Amino acid sequence: MKKRVFKMEGIDCAHCAGKIERDLQKVYGESAVSLSFMTGRLTIEAEEDASDIEANVRTIAKKTEPDIVVTSVR
Repeated sequence: MKKRVFKMEGIDCAHCAGKIERDLQKVYGESAVSLSFMTGRLTIEAEEDASDIEANVRTIAKKTEPDIVVTSVR
């Protein structure tokens, strides 16, 4: 498993954070995704060959919250 962490800046409400988390859970599994609205920290655990993680995160986040800034932490 590969753990990726992202900083999500500009999330305006907890509802939007929850929607982003649920949409990502549909892709990576319920136990593999965690997004904290308070810290803006998104953690995803996925298979090693999941090279499209960052693209998926950006696409789903921008669809829900167009002004969000997604930064890969590790």
